[in-house]
Amino acid sequence: IIEVMSLKNENIESRLENIEEILKMLLVNSVLGSSEIDKIQENILNSIRDRLIMFGMENLRLNYIEDKYYIFAEIDENETLKNIKNNYLQACDFLDDIKLVLVFEKLHAKRKKAFEEAKISFYVKSDEMRIF
Repeated sequence: IIEVMSLKNENIESRLENIEEILKMLLVNSVLGSSEIDKIQENILNSIRDRLIMFGMENLRLNYIEDKYYIFAEIDENETLKNIKNNYLQACDFLDDIKLVLVFEKLHAKRKKAFEEAKISFYVKSDEMRIF
């Protein structure tokens, strides 16, 4: 019973952290004028788009959370885990101070666990977000 409670608490804490990150994104967007945000995001995305496409990442979106930029990038969900890890690590090295978050429609439990163990940030649409 204690182990089950521990897992539930861990899941609750994870969800609360995800909610906190989303709230921070909303706060930043409401404080800055949308035209300023759009211009900053467009400049950053234009400078890195071609390179990330080489890593199989597309439909890039840039978010500013707590003084950090995060790029949310969609990838082919059928790509092998090894290729995803390699491309993610290379892209992170290239991005330097910008955090990379992979975006998925769906993510199987095994793959989700592998991403968590490898500290690969991901976002599952309408489900959950883990940022490392």
